Amino acid sequence: MHRLFPLILFALAACASQGDKEAERYRLLAEATDNKDSQLENLCQQAQLVVQAYHGEGNEAEYRRWKATADLDCASEAEWEHLAS
Repeated sequence: MHRLFPLILFALAACASQGDKEAERYRLLAEATDNKDSQLENLCQQAQLVVQAYHGEGNEAEYRRWKATADLDCASEAEWEHLAS
């Protein structure tokens, strides 16, 4: 059974949708972000990629959830830019 565990994980990862993969990239980026301007811009862009992926898959619930996240992240980025100028 222990030998099958890595195979099962690999199979599950292979079945993940593009939206799920982009969401995981977002989570990893969010963990590494320390609120610097360039990182906030990257977080905004990644959130938009998640939105596009779920929209393309027709996953309406995740699309709406991530659209709200992207709107917040991108608004935060715009606010940081405004404050910096």
